[in-house]
Amino acid sequence: MAEGSRAGKRAGGPWALGHWGAEAALDRADAIFVMTAADREALERAKPARQRLLDLPPFLDAEDWGGALAEPREVTARQLRDGLPVRLLTVAMMRHGDKLASYRMLAEALARVTGDPWRLDIVGDGEAREQVEQLFASFGRRVEFLGRVEDRSVLARLYAEADLFAWPAVNEAYGMALLEAQAFGCPVLAGAYGGVASVVEDGRTGVLVHEPGPAAFADALVRLLRDPSRRVRLGASARDFVRRERGVGRAAERLRGGLLPLLSEQFAL
Repeated sequence: MAEGSRAGKRAGGPWALGHWGAEAALDRADAIFVMTAADREALERAKPARQRLLDLPPFLDAEDWGGALAEPREVTARQLRDGLPVRLLTVAMMRHGDKLASYRMLAEALARVTGDPWRLDIVGDGEAREQVEQLFASFGRRVEFLGRVEDRSVLARLYAEADLFAWPAVNEAYGMALLEAQAFGCPVLAGAYGGVASVVEDGRTGVLVHEPGPAAFADALVRLLRDPSRRVRLGASARDFVRRERGVGRAAERLRGGLLPLLSEQFAL
């Protein structure tokens, strides 16, 4: 099984049948490929003795981006100059619940950032778009809504041109957009929820905010806004991290390393 996890929040109510069906499938699995450290912690607590937990962290296939991941990011003079607006980027669906909570926290955090120049591009759409737009209405032209972007070349350009990807990631499972941004050399500022730490390496490829709430997120944001050299260093490490450790080739190696011993045991190879 791949990407399995155990959580009790849907053990009762209308989702109970699906929950217990998933639990039964997890119990029967000889091996589970685990996406995040948070998932592993929950799986360890109820793991049958014979079962193996094998790490398979989130990964990207460069071919999905038309080879754009292979292009080195230019460190422009603009990125290292003070006084120019820092280009922030957010890519996330606009739906009620945790996504809307993240947008709300981001808006509240930005409202606390006074005296520091920034602009924000938001990529995303959904049933909560009206509420999201209201949250950022007071910022005027500093925030631009780009809607849903399906063209990978356009999204690649946005990632490559951004100075910082900012997302509070409230109750995020792990966040593929965070990994995509890093692949293009864009450092990440995110909340340390769920499996985010398995996608963003705190202090190496980005900064994770461990204290919940907009105040802590704003403090971390201000520090990064005022330190362009650090953003560039984080971005370079982020791109190297994805290229070396989170490509499809590395994922294939992990799959092979986990599956071959199981096959050898099963078929006495």
